[in-house]
Amino acid sequence: MFVWGLQFFSGLIIANAGEWLIHRYLLHGLGKNVDSFWAYHIYQHHHIAAQLNMLDPGYKKRPELWNSQAKEILVLCGILILNAPFFWFLNGYAWGITVSVCVYYYLHRKAHIDVNWAKYTYLGIISTI
Repeated sequence: MFVWGLQFFSGLIIANAGEWLIHRYLLHGLGKNVDSFWAYHIYQHHHIAAQLNMLDPGYKKRPELWNSQAKEILVLCGILILNAPFFWFLNGYAWGITVSVCVYYYLHRKAHIDVNWAKYTYLGIISTI
């Protein structure tokens, strides 16, 4: 059980580091190029959220073909698919990655639907750390 917990914790740490790296180097690095697949993050998601005080109405409905929410879900599903083989030999690690991806999507979606929650609850928690 200790080994599984250590694997799980490692999965959470690696998933969070991966999220930062993807956000920094793919979404904000390669995403600066308007013709890049990753450009949706800056030119759709950030643009809409900046105009609407962090609200992204795309998250209130089902993802549409190639909108920023659909691309985000595609990337997250890709991460989970790449992670799937780990369920056979590093089960705790795989669950750590999976939980982290699901929690990330839930919090990110909620932050862009319920702006007050994001500003006063979620961001308030981060600022106290």
